[in-house]
Amino acid sequence: MSGSSSGVATLSWSKARVTGMRAATALRLLLAAALSCAVPAHAARPMVTDDPRIVDPQACPPETWLRANQDARGTYWAVPACNPTGNLELTYGAALERDAGETRVGASFAQAKTLLRPLRPNDWGLGLTLGRFLERASAPGERNTPSNYLNVPFSLSLRNDDILLHANAGLRRDMAQGRNFGNWGLSAEVRMQERLQLIVETYGEAQSPTLAQGGLRLWLIPDRLQIDATVGADLRGSRDSRWATLGLRVLTPAFLPGGAISGR
Repeated sequence: MSGSSSGVATLSWSKARVTGMRAATALRLLLAAALSCAVPAHAARPMVTDDPRIVDPQACPPETWLRANQDARGTYWAVPACNPTGNLELTYGAALERDAGETRVGASFAQAKTLLRPLRPNDWGLGLTLGRFLERASAPGERNTPSNYLNVPFSLSLRNDDILLHANAGLRRDMAQGRNFGNWGLSAEVRMQERLQLIVETYGEAQSPTLAQGGLRLWLIPDRLQIDATVGADLRGSRDSRWATLGLRVLTPAFLPGGAISGR
């Protein structure tokens, strides 16, 4: 190598090293900022990405939310989840859709979730979910579209639950097409104040657009009454793909003696 080439290579390596050091420093500062504003968190709606936690034994808290799309379509969901045995959460949900001035039952699902390793502060957890989703026909003569699905939620707790990181890997079987589709999700929850959490996530399915949403979750009554709001979009940037949600969650006492509210 000539002297000039060696000098250019040395200079390029030096610049790359400085750039790498700056990037690493920026990453550390960003993480430190997130940690500095975090306090204990609880996972719940409005996230699509699941976590390895279930409602308390003998409890049956309801969740409900409204989703408004950019194209003027709206969807209202009601989803109760019950834990009759201690390690088996059973959930059923149904949606009312309003489109072009008409209201109909647009979709429903039923699922069961169990914990393979409960999530604890400063530790990790793992769960397993099995379910069936039904997309109802939107016009006479069309058929309902059923799907069976499996999902494995993994979560990591940092700073005594100040920050929760979630990752999902799953598989959906489209019964109408006879095909399997892999799906995934990544999300984070950070407590900003005593009753306020920041929530962000991205998720998707094979051969479908990647989606993302973010918002806030607020406890009006700690461990009893919670509201949340998010905005989301297709990451391709399509204007019609944007949406907003507003949700309400009520944590109920156990129906049988001996239950306790955990604030999930």
